[in-house]
Amino acid sequence: MIAQDKKAWDEGFQAGKDGQARQCPSPAVSAEAWSWHRGWREGEARRPKSDQPPFSALLSRRPRHP
Repeated sequence: MIAQDKKAWDEGFQAGKDGQARQCPSPAVSAEAWSWHRGWREGEARRPKSDQPPFSALLSRRPRHP
């Protein structure tokens, strides 16, 4: 089981809520990256619908890792 990193989740949540692209600052295979992306998805879901781009635009915003 992976333990969620609260700090990474909070940062991802804020990025998703603000409409930022999913560019995780953590290494690709890490608990921090997993937590960040989970937070991003939650933040993205909490954005007002009028602020969300169409679904086709989200497809091009796949996770990118440094």
